[in-house]
Amino acid sequence: FDRYQLGYQPQESDISTAVPGFGLVGMDSDSMINELSAGMSHLVQNLVIRRNAYQLRPGVSAVGDKSTTGNLIATLNVGVSGGFSKLVRWHTNGVDIWDPNTDLWVPVGGAAWTGNEPFAPFAVTGWGDTVIFTCGVGKLFQLSFGPDVLTELTDSPENVIHLSTFGSRVIATTLDGIYWSVAKDSTDWSGIGSGFEDLKSAPGGISDLPTAVIPITDEIAGHVRSRSIWQMTITGDFDAPFSSS
Repeated sequence: FDRYQLGYQPQESDISTAVPGFGLVGMDSDSMINELSAGMSHLVQNLVIRRNAYQLRPGVSAVGDKSTTGNLIATLNVGVSGGFSKLVRWHTNGVDIWDPNTDLWVPVGGAAWTGNEPFAPFAVTGWGDTVIFTCGVGKLFQLSFGPDVLTELTDSPENVIHLSTFGSRVIATTLDGIYWSVAKDSTDWSGIGSGFEDLKSAPGGISDLPTAVIPITDEIAGHVRSRSIWQMTITGDFDAPFSSS
């Protein structure tokens, strides 16, 4: 500093103490998150963006009691008719629903379901006021609310790796191909209107593995495969409802 610019002679004690910074050290509070370089990623942990600036993420707390009878597989907040929601957790020994009045996880009754280890693919899709799910092994299960009950869909395919809802049907993807239920009936997988497609007639005679069917619009879905993406379209034919290209 120049004492003539300051108007006085600064003392050592005036300039030896660092001025405290604002916010976190190294925090960029002005840039959008997609404008930061990869080298800055370690500085944005436990932060959120509000009003175009980083702020500390709110703290977290446990939901319900901590007791469980198996390894946790998944949790999902399910919206049901009437504007209500149900917080559901799946673990290796069953399914629980959180009761906000008692702050306890209540086991769901009905059919016995045991999930595979967390490394197996967990698949879930909504159907009306129910949830259809699987943990990659065995048949599909349906979780209904009010009363809360589990039902095994004994007519469904096995070893499903992905679920979706498209064309008023439940679509189940397996490594062998895709299955679909009867129109407007999630429980019937063998009646008129249900079906299976192995999609082996691929260009060049080489077919890759199915992985998922992702709805894009009400009439078009993307069939994602291991090395390609096919278009799946509603045909309007009751007995052959989909075409793939």
